[in-house]
Amino acid sequence: MRRSRRRAPTGRPPRGELAHWMNRTPKVVLSSDTDFDVSSWPNSTLAAGDGVDHVRRLKDTAGGSLVVFGGAKTVRSLVAADLVDEYWIKLNPAIVGHGGSMFTDVTAPRSLTLRSARSYPSGTVALIYSARTQPRAD
Repeated sequence: MRRSRRRAPTGRPPRGELAHWMNRTPKVVLSSDTDFDVSSWPNSTLAAGDGVDHVRRLKDTAGGSLVVFGGAKTVRSLVAADLVDEYWIKLNPAIVGHGGSMFTDVTAPRSLTLRSARSYPSGTVALIYSARTQPRAD
């Protein structure tokens, strides 16, 4: 793992609306590293260990929406555990020839319902899908 990914944000003055939202929103940082320091990031707590169990408990008790910003490994484990209710996918107009798939651990087909699609001048397309609780019959 790169060193830059092991450090929490520095707590420097936030820039922009997203930064303000991130700093004021309660966060749970999933990490297998029990020494990961989140103290410099406002409203953050560390959940070391099994991320799937932590997310499952949060879904059962949170009373609101959960948003996951994570890498392919984190997303794959949550998809495999059927803990994802909605997928926000940004399709960028580039072919890089490598990278991890988000859906390699899916053992059964899942149907998704398109809720929103938006294209940007850059060619990026933002897609929002809801996960169906029952497979489609078609």
